[in-house]
Amino acid sequence: MKDLFAKTDINKVLNKAKSLGGYNQSLWVKCFDVEFRNKIVKWVQEYQFEKGLDIDGNIIGRYSKRTEQINPDKIKGTPFTLYDSGDFYRSMFVSVFLDSIEIEGDVSKFEKSKWYDDRILGMTEETLVLFKEEMKEKYIKNVREILSINR
Repeated sequence: MKDLFAKTDINKVLNKAKSLGGYNQSLWVKCFDVEFRNKIVKWVQEYQFEKGLDIDGNIIGRYSKRTEQINPDKIKGTPFTLYDSGDFYRSMFVSVFLDSIEIEGDVSKFEKSKWYDDRILGMTEETLVLFKEEMKEKYIKNVREILSINR
């Protein structure tokens, strides 16, 4: 009975499936192509920074009357968007490790501010939902490629 499937396509797929355990970390890293990394940064900027939120969903800080006088686009009482010249947004990138990712950027302009906290760079629950959905699709696609399953 064991040799019944030995030379079939099913056996080839099963043997590839058994080997997936060894691919797990490389599959994780493979999912993070440049496009996906940029998408993560965009999500953080759009769904968090534009609302002035840190990773816990807390408001980072609010603009003062003085800031509004200097820059009328920044209205007193509205949350910080962390966008001034755009340098910080352009500096953002995603680093991928074997079991995690880090969202990074040049925070040197903010580090000495009272409101600065390293919990600014990361994902809120809302952003994590987007990340998990996209990651699941990318992971499934890569597994199908390894198993040679076209759907």
